[in-house]
Amino acid sequence: MVVEIDGRRVERGLPGRQGPLLLVYLAANRDRPISRDELIDALWPDELPPRPESALTVLLSKLRSALGPTSVEGRSLLRLAMPDAWIDLEAAVLGVHRAESAVALGDWAGASGPARVALHTANQGILPGLDAP
Repeated sequence: MVVEIDGRRVERGLPGRQGPLLLVYLAANRDRPISRDELIDALWPDELPPRPESALTVLLSKLRSALGPTSVEGRSLLRLAMPDAWIDLEAAVLGVHRAESAVALGDWAGASGPARVALHTANQGILPGLDAP
């Protein structure tokens, strides 16, 4: 995972294993607000930490430190607030949509480029080496 803000890479500032998972979950769902309970379930699907609310608060604080204080909006309902961010998952979804539209029109050459974007992103995987639902 690469996170670049103003020409500076910041992914190393993400805390431990849950920091990248938190960012990816927020990025993959940035079109909607996410409850704290949903985030806790996503970050700790098998075994909750002793104080999950506190653990999430600490993670969110560290994420805001790494990305900037306005990067995550809300307290009980949270949303990634980076409207100009380029996110590969969104590019892949758009690529699939454009490829399907081109195929529906019989534009095989026009489908190739967008399909390759989606394929390349899918082949990268999401956080390789980390297993999470």
